[in-house]
Amino acid sequence: MKHLLARVALAALGADLALKLVPLPPRRALLPGVLGLTRLRNTGVAFGLLPDNPLPTLLLGVLVMLAMAAWVGSRAPNRLEALGAGLMLGGALGNLVDRALHGAVLDYLEPLFIRFPAFNLADACLTLGAALLALAWLMPRGRQHG
Repeated sequence: MKHLLARVALAALGADLALKLVPLPPRRALLPGVLGLTRLRNTGVAFGLLPDNPLPTLLLGVLVMLAMAAWVGSRAPNRLEALGAGLMLGGALGNLVDRALHGAVLDYLEPLFIRFPAFNLADACLTLGAALLALAWLMPRGRQHG
């Protein structure tokens, strides 16, 4: 299952980095009333917390990566855990690359139906990956198909 984790992580990282290269207009509705495209630089962590502190946010990203690597190295994840961990790893790497190269993360997806900060595919992968890991850990081992 570690191969699945690596493939998912690389796919998430590649997709996120590729989408960040697409030239975007300043603001445009992708799905009117639902989802818009924008281009914002986020120098903070989640939801813009701790803005303009590149070193702590970069270190936090590195710590998350090291913790994930230690966890994966200590056990054989089942399929659901590998999928969740792969999404989290790819998302963390996507944002870490942005922070290392640009000192900020590029956010480009904007929910239009609620007041919510803009985000990117890496953020979505981190969130979905964490939800899948939580689900995997709540399910009995035999029901996870791993």
